[in-house]
Amino acid sequence: MIKCLVLLLFQIAVLLSPLSSGNEYTVDGAYEYSIPYDYSIGDYYGVSAPDCGKEIKQLDVLKVKKPNQIRISYTGDPTEMAITWTTNSVNHFNVVNYGIMEADLNYTSTSISHQYKWHWDEEEAKWVYISGFIHECLMVNLMPGRIHFYQILSNGESSQILKFVAAPEPGSRAPLSFLHTGDVGTFGTSVMITKNMMNRQEKKHYHGILHCGDVSYANKFNKTRPKWAAQHVWDTWGQMAEPIASKMAYMLSPGNHEVDVYDSTLENGTIYSKRFIMPGNEHYYSFGVGMVHFVSVSTDEDIDPSSTQGVWLDRTLAKINKQRNLWPWVVVFQHRPIYNSNINHGNWSGSNNYTQEGYEMPAYKGWPDDYEALILKHKVDLVLAGHVHHYERSWPVKNRD
Repeated sequence: MIKCLVLLLFQIAVLLSPLSSGNEYTVDGAYEYSIPYDYSIGDYYGVSAPDCGKEIKQLDVLKVKKPNQIRISYTGDPTEMAITWTTNSVNHFNVVNYGIMEADLNYTSTSISHQYKWHWDEEEAKWVYISGFIHECLMVNLMPGRIHFYQILSNGESSQILKFVAAPEPGSRAPLSFLHTGDVGTFGTSVMITKNMMNRQEKKHYHGILHCGDVSYANKFNKTRPKWAAQHVWDTWGQMAEPIASKMAYMLSPGNHEVDVYDSTLENGTIYSKRFIMPGNEHYYSFGVGMVHFVSVSTDEDIDPSSTQGVWLDRTLAKINKQRNLWPWVVVFQHRPIYNSNINHGNWSGSNNYTQEGYEMPAYKGWPDDYEALILKHKVDLVLAGHVHHYERSWPVKNRD
């Protein structure tokens, strides 16, 4: 019998207005310094929700020649690390040099590159948004648990030499350090929390971050955004997150603002898949790091016993349980919580509680009953969630008792 089921909700608040009039920032040849990470909570007192106010000035990726929006992520193999970055053009030489010594980056990996276009404007006869070239690469032959250094050479430019800690091998009892966040966006409070994580990273080598959905809010979340014009928000978020995402594995579970059609301007998970490299099918997957096995689930999909995700989760947790000698801790992370005390979002039961006119009302099977049964059956130790913009953690809970 499971000892306890703990749900921890930790949010970067996106309901507070971040920037006063006039504090907008452009990117024209000064990429590294285009976002000021110097705000404090005192800058947000007296601001009423849900007015999001002004955002960070949107990044124009077609003007940025240098590698930008650099992110690394686990693949499930401790000898590997995936990496992605963006440039405004592409040439035949787009590589990552890496190694365990900063002065000797003796391994090289070549990227694949792609670009996407978003929404054809009939009146203007042009695409509303064209992405930069998104490069994807795999660093292999890493030494588990060791610090590695890397540098990107791409588009005739180079990045700084950056470093990260490779995943410890399964069963390693080496201490692990992860950050947990969710519901970020490109508002001033998000910049403030990003700065806090940057400061933490400077003092300690974190292995990774678990981001529980709602990444950039690249949709009409803020009424100041015109329809179809929000894809630039993805680039701005990528720039804002780069100082942490380039130094520790950035692992995500998709949120409703990435997956559902009803409030994400028809993205339907496509842009999430284009911009991030996650293991498996990228929406739900698992990976082990040292003594912990992490499992990501997608709360905006079915999870009942007849669904693909439900079958996958049952089999995955059963397989992990056969190796609890290697992974004594099992952590599931997701976007929507099945328990919370905030009436604005409600406990996730598979159907949306939004009442805005015109929103599609999805009904996903298996939440919370079938899902909770699997969590208890397989003795999951910790569940992390997002979606509710308040910090909350529960006492042991079963069947909502």
